[in-house]
Amino acid sequence: MKSFRMVVGLLVAVIFVFTFVAYAQEKAEKAAEKAAEKVDKADEKAAAKEEAPAVKPVAEKASAKDKETAEKEAAAEKAAEQADKEVKEGAKKKDVLEKAAALKEFKTFGELVKVAGLEETLKDKGPLTVFAPFDYAFAKMDLDALKKDKEKLAGILKMHVAEGKLTVADLKKAKEVKTLGGAVAVSVTKAGDVEVLSVGGVKVSSVSDVEATNGVLHAIEAVITKK
Repeated sequence: MKSFRMVVGLLVAVIFVFTFVAYAQEKAEKAAEKAAEKVDKADEKAAAKEEAPAVKPVAEKASAKDKETAEKEAAAEKAAEQADKEVKEGAKKKDVLEKAAALKEFKTFGELVKVAGLEETLKDKGPLTVFAPFDYAFAKMDLDALKKDKEKLAGILKMHVAEGKLTVADLKKAKEVKTLGGAVAVSVTKAGDVEVLSVGGVKVSSVSDVEATNGVLHAIEAVITKK
């Protein structure tokens, strides 16, 4: 009887030891899993931080592009509204320079024409074709330096004036236009179903074929420069 009790006691002790070891092993495995999860999360956060700077410039670039597009659309819309208003109100007839001033989105162009001493040229009986850049087109240019170099300024502005009356329809048939500053290329490309006319590599706006007493005015989205 005594030996039986000893055997039972030993079995109980063995079972207890195995149970304890199994429990300790399970706890250790769970602790290891949690530690591994923390390491993975830390790696994910570190990776996210490394990727964030690369994403930000892309977002900023897209935002800047959207802003530029919105600025162009707003300027064209204002000029178009003013052109329609002039027609409806039966405004007195104006030459190309006066017409540019009346449309209000070409103040910089008008100011530079006067500084360069080309005011009389644009008031000539013509006929003339004027490619007038919107005000925003001059934003990236050093206008103060340009105003001091009148010869260079006049050379740039002459590339925006051509003798003869050239409508959009006329321009689409041409390969180049002879401006007062030299010949510039003319091209027509497709943007979906819309034809895009460019003169000197610069897109002609929807504000075009604006009639004046001495010719016609076309609004353009950038400044034409010699290549």
